[in-house]
Amino acid sequence: MKNKFILFFLLSFYGILDAQDIHFSQFYHSPQNINPALIGAFKGNYRAIGTYRSQWSSVPVPYTTFAGGGDGKLLHKFLGKGVLSGGFQFNYDQAGAIAVKLTEVGIGASLAYPVTKQATVSGGLALTFANRNLDANLITTASQYNGDQFDENLGTNEAIPNPNHNILRIGAGVNIRYILNRKKRTAYNFGLALLNLNAPGTNFKEGNTKAKVPARLTFYFDGWTQFHPKMDIKSHALWHVQGDFSVGTYSEFVVGSGIRYHLNLSPDKEKSIALLTSYRFGDALIPSIEFGWRSLTAAFSYDMNTSPFQVATNRRGGPEFSLIYIFTKVAPPPVFKACPVF
Repeated sequence: MKNKFILFFLLSFYGILDAQDIHFSQFYHSPQNINPALIGAFKGNYRAIGTYRSQWSSVPVPYTTFAGGGDGKLLHKFLGKGVLSGGFQFNYDQAGAIAVKLTEVGIGASLAYPVTKQATVSGGLALTFANRNLDANLITTASQYNGDQFDENLGTNEAIPNPNHNILRIGAGVNIRYILNRKKRTAYNFGLALLNLNAPGTNFKEGNTKAKVPARLTFYFDGWTQFHPKMDIKSHALWHVQGDFSVGTYSEFVVGSGIRYHLNLSPDKEKSIALLTSYRFGDALIPSIEFGWRSLTAAFSYDMNTSPFQVATNRRGGPEFSLIYIFTKVAPPPVFKACPVF
């Protein structure tokens, strides 16, 4: 019988079967990976975000993920009252015993229109160019057992004809941004997105049948509610479902909340601290802390495994770090008529 990639099946079977997208515990700090309609959906002109995640470092083959990107408002009063925004996104993920790597570069745009004084509806579209590859030299099979022990000099009797391939992914979505009062901090985003609309083919083996990256449907809610001059409540929820509904799906459901205290509200001296807790159903409890200083937010979270895999991880799911910086242009003073000097 033909040998199977044992470790590949257990830890890295990422490209031959339907592949799942990357995910972050702090999904609210990775907006372009959630919905392209979130491009430009923030208070300010430009935004830069970086996120690093290390998962299951307590087991022999940790998973590492990095995301970085930026977005901003490009044109105001576009087609009337609309705001046109653009963004770019970079993702890198390495998983499993044979270093299955995913590198993505994406561009996107959104168009937002106010429908009431408080609510703005936006629609977005994103194109992502992705590369998948693996290190075939790290594959081990039963063919390398010489009868007494493992011998790395023996062949694996397996060929990977397509260890490096490219795919194009298309995503779209809608978002509603609700701001209760522009003089207060209460603001919410909620919406839905459908990513991998084109279900691109991905396969490390050649053949007529290609595995697909299935469409991912996402519903989410995220927002802050001011209930005190110096205190806000955070609430967020996310539901992903991805896969072939006729065969089976992968799903993720996360809910969370927390509180933020503003140490200083003076303009250009803003300081805050927030304590949050999220729960990914069937997988992990996720405490996190955030620090805000002027236009910069730094966040740290840690996944505490609650799934059966905690036997291997000893509940140590892994840390995640995020940095967000928002650039805001200073509005020029209003035009006024100078008084003549006599």
